[in-house]
Amino acid sequence: MTAHQEVRWLLDAVSPNGSPPPHLGPEAQAAVLRLARRHRLAALLASRVDALGLNLEAQQELRAHAAATAARNLALTGELLRVIQAGQSTGISLTPFKGPLLAVEAYGGLGFREFDDLDLLAAREDLPAAARLLEELGYRLALDSGYGVDAVRLTSEYHFPFQHTDSGCCVELHAEVAPAGFAKPLWRDLRLRLNPVQLAGLRLQALSPADLLVVLCIHAGKHQWGCLEFLTALAYLIHRRPPDWDQVELIARNCGAEGFVALGLRVMRDWMRSAVPERLACQARVGPSIPDSWLRPASTPVVLRRPAFHLRCHSRWFYKARYLAAALLAPNWDDYRWLPLPPRLHFCYPVVRCARLAFVQGPVLLCSRR
Repeated sequence: MTAHQEVRWLLDAVSPNGSPPPHLGPEAQAAVLRLARRHRLAALLASRVDALGLNLEAQQELRAHAAATAARNLALTGELLRVIQAGQSTGISLTPFKGPLLAVEAYGGLGFREFDDLDLLAAREDLPAAARLLEELGYRLALDSGYGVDAVRLTSEYHFPFQHTDSGCCVELHAEVAPAGFAKPLWRDLRLRLNPVQLAGLRLQALSPADLLVVLCIHAGKHQWGCLEFLTALAYLIHRRPPDWDQVELIARNCGAEGFVALGLRVMRDWMRSAVPERLACQARVGPSIPDSWLRPASTPVVLRRPAFHLRCHSRWFYKARYLAAALLAPNWDDYRWLPLPPRLHFCYPVVRCARLAFVQGPVLLCSRR
């Protein structure tokens, strides 16, 4: 069984639209289970185990994994609600996305999606207050910086990871849904279209279905669609509650994310048999169909692979230029750690970033071309 066939079998096995795939031999079953664990689909695969003809050992492994995932997700959901309720009591608006909320919205239950952290969106001006709130709840900024919790004031970063000192739970505070320079809907626009939802009995505000689809396509594109669960989450969202496609197209066009959305929809059509508008899916200009490109050796050097992919996802030259400028000049945590500067010299960090890229990534690029 080739890697291509393993991917196809796994996606067919967990697809909301397909029929059960053919039975597999013991060696193929073991390979598919490894693939499912690597791509965070083992818990979802366990929900279909009775119809797949897997051997007893594989069934027991999947059910044990699913039970552990459900228990962990339940604990993380409780922590998410604790943080949000603490924010509500102090007047800090925190909007969850991905994590347990996506598990419920996409799959209809907490136990079917595997995730590691909790993501919360907040207005940038609220980040200092939100960071202090997390500190009061036992969290510390997980980044090794000399700025402490005041690091959330650094406007060149779009998200800040906090980790609980006892439980190890990670909460990421987001000011935006993607890094600087990316084509994306801004948080100030997203929060105008929030919808009320229920999570474990608590009433919350969440991204609208159209916004969520656009944001998930951008997030998956940022990671080069490196996880099969990106595909299944989108496929289940479209299957369970189809979005307003005209609204999706309008949001993507207004923020320049048409390429990200078009690629996502093409993947849905080709690999998950999802019913998507052909006029949107056919706009993809990224090249080989993902995840087909994962299965072949890449000719682009590793250091350039991700930015090259991102550039192809940006469908208009203005957005390509803005992404490239941000990739070269917008500092991130690696730049702050490489050369710590006092706050009065922070304006120098675009130059520092160029220097770090030249000194750190330059030799890697030269070696990869030999």
